[in-house]
Amino acid sequence: MIKTLDQKPIELAKELLILKETFKTLAEISNASGLSTSKISRHLALLDLPIEIQRMVDAGELPVAQPLNAFKKKEGRNKATRSTVLNEISHEILHILAIKTYATQTQLADYCGKVLGALRHTINDLADMKLISANKEFLPYSYSLTSRGAHIGCLSIPKHFMSANAIHQRLLRNKIEILMRAKNTSASFINRVDCWKSGFFPAIGEHLVSYEYERQIEHALVIIDDYLMSPFRIKHCITRKHDRKKTVSEGSLVLAWEDHVQLVLVYCTDKKHLENHQRFVTVNSDSIPIKTVVRYISPIWKTI
Repeated sequence: MIKTLDQKPIELAKELLILKETFKTLAEISNASGLSTSKISRHLALLDLPIEIQRMVDAGELPVAQPLNAFKKKEGRNKATRSTVLNEISHEILHILAIKTYATQTQLADYCGKVLGALRHTINDLADMKLISANKEFLPYSYSLTSRGAHIGCLSIPKHFMSANAIHQRLLRNKIEILMRAKNTSASFINRVDCWKSGFFPAIGEHLVSYEYERQIEHALVIIDDYLMSPFRIKHCITRKHDRKKTVSEGSLVLAWEDHVQLVLVYCTDKKHLENHQRFVTVNSDSIPIKTVVRYISPIWKTI
């Protein structure tokens, strides 16, 4: 008979292993030791586990029954706890993605005012903790906030699906905003919800920007053309009427960008098509009501 009082689980397991060399079956070991076959089986299984887990079982930190499962659950809880204890820069990244929806590593570094090399480790850590996710369909990767990251940061994220073209628009918008802020730190894109509340309903590629000029808040309409837009749409975007009550069938079309913005910036990702836009703006300068500038911007992704 084996005395189990005050005996460590691993010590008992080793004694049972010695008995196993003499008694081949669990029933025979049970008769010799006075222990149940289930208890013998559980203890012998401990010897197949890593030393670290065996030590935790001996210390009473893990149960003898299914200690590996208990260890994984414990690690999961610890990881969740660690993920909620984030440094300031990690919270800033989560906050940026909640606003921008998508951003590349370089853009996150620019928004945070950090060198990319110093920020890359933090971005990878947040991805490992499932707080942000990387869209790996195109290079460079675009990062977005996960539901877990939004919960920990007490933030909200869009629930609707976004196509690759829509993501590319967001990345181009970020790039333009960063370029603008390099010249005027007050430049900031206004989110679509705030546009809707004001009675404006931007079409694809239309983005409203606010900036400070001579101590006054002014606005610009940014049109991002990464889909070979017809040049005639430039004037249409500026002058078309928006429905102040879009969700109501009898809503009246009363607002237009020309009534609200002081400048229109058209960014084109195709150099040949850029010439078409520039030619159109020059020829129609008298009928285009707002000062309009056409610029080239290189695409974020090579192909969409």
